[in-house]
Amino acid sequence: LFRSVVACHACSILADELIEACVTERVDFAIMPCCHGEDTARGDLLKHTANSLDLPLAMVIDLMRFGVIDASPGYVARLRSIDPEITPQNRILMGTQTIDEQDGVRAKHRRVKALDNLARKFLRAGKE
Repeated sequence: LFRSVVACHACSILADELIEACVTERVDFAIMPCCHGEDTARGDLLKHTANSLDLPLAMVIDLMRFGVIDASPGYVARLRSIDPEITPQNRILMGTQTIDEQDGVRAKHRRVKALDNLARKFLRAGKE
């Protein structure tokens, strides 16, 4: 039995709730969040963090979500995107289950490489 969840334009808190539900139920998922923001103390903290890092709020929130997925035992986090001309909310957060311990080791190496690549992209973006 193969189960998965796909959500396009999952607004704000809904994206967080879907990630939590999928990880709890051990389901692979691909979520394209939108409407990044919330009118709460957490939302204010995230806005302050985004301003401090000189990054868009949506990027900070999606990176936070990426970290949640990546820290979930048995999951590999991936970040993909589609053409921004289709939608400016074009990031896709993916969570897939690891199959065995060796896959987990390979996934960890891929994560380290992906995070290094992501860090380089942010540094380049900050210089533009």
